[in-house]
Amino acid sequence: MVTLKERRYEQVRTTTTINSRYFAAAVLVLTLLSLAAGQTAVKKAKTKGSAKDQIEIKKALADSVGAWNRHDAKAFSMLFAADADFIDVLGLAVQGRAAIEGLHASLFATTFKESHVMPTGLRIRFIKSDVAAVDSTWGMSGYLDMAERKPSLKKAVMIVSLIMIKEKGRWSIASMHKF
Repeated sequence: MVTLKERRYEQVRTTTTINSRYFAAAVLVLTLLSLAAGQTAVKKAKTKGSAKDQIEIKKALADSVGAWNRHDAKAFSMLFAADADFIDVLGLAVQGRAAIEGLHASLFATTFKESHVMPTGLRIRFIKSDVAAVDSTWGMSGYLDMAERKPSLKKAVMIVSLIMIKEKGRWSIASMHKF
C-alpha cells in the first residue's frame, strides 16, 4: 500500500519532471530563436553595401591601378581621402593626399619608374553602408632593383589592405597599407 507521503512525493517528482521538460524545451526554442536572429544580423552585416557600392569600389581600385601603371602620382593621390593614411611595404608612412602624391611622384620618377601592377584578388567587406574593408593582392613587375640599378625581372606580390569610405556619394581610400 502506498502512503499519502509517497503519493505526494510521486506527484511532485512527476510535476518536476514535466516542468523540467517544459523548461528544457523553452530553453531550446529560445536558443534556436536567438541563433536565427544572430544569423539574420550576420546576414545584414554582410550586405550593408549595395551592388552599386561594390561596383564603385572596384572602379576606384581599377582607377588606382591605372594611375599607378601610368605613373601618375596626382591621379593616384586623388583616389584618397584628404586626410588618408598610406603605409608602404617598407613601413614608410605618410598622411594626407598631398604627402601621398609627393611620395609617389618621387617613387614614380625612380624606383617604380617602369613598374606595372596587376591586381590578382579582391575581397570587399562592408563594415557599415559607407565604410568598407578591402583586401587585394597585387603583382608588380618592372620595379627598379636598387642593387643592380636596373628594372628587376622578378615579380613581387604584395597584399594591399584598405579602408574605404563613402563621402558625398564618392568612395575614396581612407587608409592603404601594403605588405
